[in-house]
Amino acid sequence: MNIAIAEQVIGACVKRSARIGKPVAAVVVDLEGRVVMARRADGVRDLVLQLATSKAYTAAIMERPTLLLEQWAHLTPDALARLSSLGPYPIMTGPGGFVIKRDGGLLGAFGVSGARGDEDQAIGDAVLDELGFETDFAAFD
Repeated sequence: MNIAIAEQVIGACVKRSARIGKPVAAVVVDLEGRVVMARRADGVRDLVLQLATSKAYTAAIMERPTLLLEQWAHLTPDALARLSSLGPYPIMTGPGGFVIKRDGGLLGAFGVSGARGDEDQAIGDAVLDELGFETDFAAFD
């Protein structure tokens, strides 16, 4: 993950959240889940930044968007509980965690938090589309 891509992703998240009038936190991580860049809008609490970081971390280490992982978590809840205790951040499923993928290669991930879950998801989906990142991922069996 390079800084230029991280800046593009964070900038696009900020623009999208401003359009819907919801201040959010956005975090970009590398493939190992290490924070490359983070931004928290004025008035956004630290907990929201931590949630965005956990979403980004989860998407990176699981190599899947967190919304897709929600289905897997229902199938194997014990595995999710075991994984959550291994890394530096909690594993999160549901809306708001996205993998940054281009030309079939994974570059990193990002998380959005602070709005309603569907709004976090819409912001991230719009960012992926705007920046031309791929959104196809195989489901877990």
